[in-house]
Amino acid sequence: MTRQRMEDQRLNSLSDVLEAAVGITIKPFNHGADGPQLWSRGSSITNFQIDGVPVSASMSNYLQNTAMYDRVEIVKGATGIMSGLGYPSATINMIRKRPTKAPQTSISAEAGNWSRYGVGLDVSRALNEDASVRGRLVADVLGDRDVAGQEAPRSPGGRPWPDPLSAGKRTSARAFPASGAAEP
Repeated sequence: MTRQRMEDQRLNSLSDVLEAAVGITIKPFNHGADGPQLWSRGSSITNFQIDGVPVSASMSNYLQNTAMYDRVEIVKGATGIMSGLGYPSATINMIRKRPTKAPQTSISAEAGNWSRYGVGLDVSRALNEDASVRGRLVADVLGDRDVAGQEAPRSPGGRPWPDPLSAGKRTSARAFPASGAAEP
């Protein structure tokens, strides 16, 4: 799933990305669960990677926002030869954005129903004269309120549901610094 497709289809969370992927099934949140259940090929998905490095099977922290990811790779079937893990479902690999040699700045804003609002910032540039050290900062803030001042109800994929019984507030802010000498 490329960055362009995520932007074109407004796939703002990993749940949205996986919901749009063919062959992935998302079961809604269960009471006491960290996040939704993800299924592929009849088995629960437990293989998650960030930049090709295996991470915890609990993905609740990573389901929130795709602002920091350049793309999401989904390999269906066992990946034992590539990663040492051989579960039959799928492997989800989230590739983070890398710092670029040329300066880049992107600012985004959004507004919509349910008093939805959001602001994003993505800055990448060289940190020294010869660009051997580079940095990138990605920050994204999203909030939404319904007409009664309560949180807008959400589906498991993060989309609003018209349910006036929901209560609370949802606002998230994340900053993801990255440094290294990766080429654009």
